[in-house]
Amino acid sequence: IATKSVSTPRIDGTDGEAQAFNRFIETDTTADIDPNSTQNLTSDDGQEDDADSLVVTAVTPARITMTLTDYAYPHGAAHGSYSVTYIHYLRGEQRRLKEDDIFAGAAWQAKLQTLALAAVKEQVGDNLMLDDPSSINPLVIDPERWDFSKQGLVLQFEPYEVAPFAAGAPTVTIPWSALDGLLAPSAVNFEN
Repeated sequence: IATKSVSTPRIDGTDGEAQAFNRFIETDTTADIDPNSTQNLTSDDGQEDDADSLVVTAVTPARITMTLTDYAYPHGAAHGSYSVTYIHYLRGEQRRLKEDDIFAGAAWQAKLQTLALAAVKEQVGDNLMLDDPSSINPLVIDPERWDFSKQGLVLQFEPYEVAPFAAGAPTVTIPWSALDGLLAPSAVNFEN
């Protein structure tokens, strides 16, 4: 016997924005939800509890940010595991955020990777678990790993990616000022 649960948000309304958002959730987030949670279940799926929760965590005039937490607990394991990612729905465009909504040009990836490595080293200190420092490169350029604050671009790491499980899912914040010259004009909509 296993527990499988999925929770996703909807806007209760019939106006155009509610319909567009609800359609986005129904059609454009299915790949984000762990298929072990609800789709094509077999008898082997009774060996693991799964819970996917997509929660609205910020609403601004430009976007609706949702945090997706995917939790899995294999029966008999010492502990479960989880991941945290973000889906940013752009309200005006009725679509998911892309890299070029935030960054312009080609130099941003290398700069962000350098800044992220320095921030991770400072954040986790002696708990740093990177055999190859470049292993974080594809992670930090993925918009699903980004959140936004007034202080800067927040980068999300999963348990075990940069530090031991006990450190949780670490985040680092790259100040907006450190990204000067790399940001697209539309990025100003996300600095809050």
